[in-house]
Amino acid sequence: MKKIEYNGKILETKHYSPITEEEYNTIVKDYYKKPDYNSVKKEFINLENGGVKNSNITNFYVKDLMAKTHIYYNKWSIEEVLKCKELVEYFVSKTKNNKKIYPDTDSISKKIETAFRLCGKGVCSKPANFPIKTVDEILEIYNVNGNYYDFSCGWGARLCSSLKNHVNYYGTDPNYLLTERLNNLAKDYKQTTQNNTNTDIRTQGSEIFIPEWENKIGVAFSSPPYFYLEDYKIGNQSYKQGTSYEEWKNNYLEPTFNNIYKYLIKNGFFIININNFLDYNLVEDTIKTAEKVGFTFYKYHTLKNIKRTNSKGGFNDNSEKIMVFIKNNKEEYMDFTGKVKDISVLDNTVNISISTDNTTIIEKIEKMKISNRDVSIEIKNKYKRRTLDSNSYMWYLAEEIAKELGITKDEVYRDAIKNVGEFEILPIKNEAVEKFIEAWEHNGKGWVCELLGKSKINGYTNVITYYGSSIYNTKSMSRLIDLMLEEANQLGIETLSDIEIQKLKEGESVVI
Repeated sequence: MKKIEYNGKILETKHYSPITEEEYNTIVKDYYKKPDYNSVKKEFINLENGGVKNSNITNFYVKDLMAKTHIYYNKWSIEEVLKCKELVEYFVSKTKNNKKIYPDTDSISKKIETAFRLCGKGVCSKPANFPIKTVDEILEIYNVNGNYYDFSCGWGARLCSSLKNHVNYYGTDPNYLLTERLNNLAKDYKQTTQNNTNTDIRTQGSEIFIPEWENKIGVAFSSPPYFYLEDYKIGNQSYKQGTSYEEWKNNYLEPTFNNIYKYLIKNGFFIININNFLDYNLVEDTIKTAEKVGFTFYKYHTLKNIKRTNSKGGFNDNSEKIMVFIKNNKEEYMDFTGKVKDISVLDNTVNISISTDNTTIIEKIEKMKISNRDVSIEIKNKYKRRTLDSNSYMWYLAEEIAKELGITKDEVYRDAIKNVGEFEILPIKNEAVEKFIEAWEHNGKGWVCELLGKSKINGYTNVITYYGSSIYNTKSMSRLIDLMLEEANQLGIETLSDIEIQKLKEGESVVI
């Protein structure tokens, strides 16, 4: 057993193949060697003509920056591994096991790079780069005005897709080396292809507002940081050592979503690729935060299959769902407390003077005054109030039903989900079923997953997966509430009025 110590981390392994100093230096030099610029220009031209390959572009502009990235489940970054001869020798040993994956025709340097990609997890691995084909798909469907905002620039794939599709690209990223490289990429692409698409790439976090972008963007789409999943090392990143999850949500996620809402035009799309990470429920928190700032959940967009080679010579199906939200501008609304100070009547017009210490309403009232339009005003005595939205009312009904039936509110909720909820039937490998069900139901109480029986595909079992109400749109939530109302009425439980229920279904809150 070989014990390798480097930068305070230890790897104990039976995989170890000594190499000469010259071989080691060649591997490091070859890894960072840039492709010939003519091959980059060919990819630019190919993209402009509808292609999707960008490997030479990536390797020319950002490969060394990708090598600096540390992924949380790895001991080291690729850059760190390449600085340690013993760790490189560990990967050399890995390349000797499978001639199909590591053919003799490949150089040792190419084999090492393949090993980083296929079997580096736990030691070091390359961060993922977004497939251009995926971005093409998103822009084809959701581009509404030719202006696209990428709120976490990544490694240039989304920029390349924007350029090839002649969609103006607006991007932010705190990595100052990355933004410099991406600006160079855009300049070189446009010069090579005679493309005049506008690009505006800024070195800053997406949580910082850019006034000149307000009401300008038709679609915002990106794959932002998954809390501390990846450490990019450079710039004022959203996660710093010691940052709590709540701080990250409050100081990065919510301000970013607020800014995106301001940037988008009416009925513009906010699209985000994010998944849960360890015990952090990023999917549910993303939905809650997006709805909090004013977005309406529109749909899950299922990507077309993305298949990538795995270490056994087969393929992993990496298809995944992307959340799509829409900006629906709502009427300006204010609810504040104060005192009636004076009333006067002149020429059949009642003038009412109200005082309040709520200074946040001034701007809205000024807008109403300037518009000179009639507004709806309600004045009533102040009582202790409770505000309900559709989700909180659904849980209120579940709790009341549970009391009558002698069961838990979670049981009521899960039964309702199965009766009216959205679901999919999926074939899962027999040996993976238990872990899949556990992972699915970890998403939340309403994420129910049950066995259906043997699949027609040999070695697979069919499972039925229900989505929790946290991702429901207005229509789906209405069906869920209707089912609970029906049961509540049968049990003699008092419910809201038809008008109040309709308001909840339309996405409004009700004060009771």
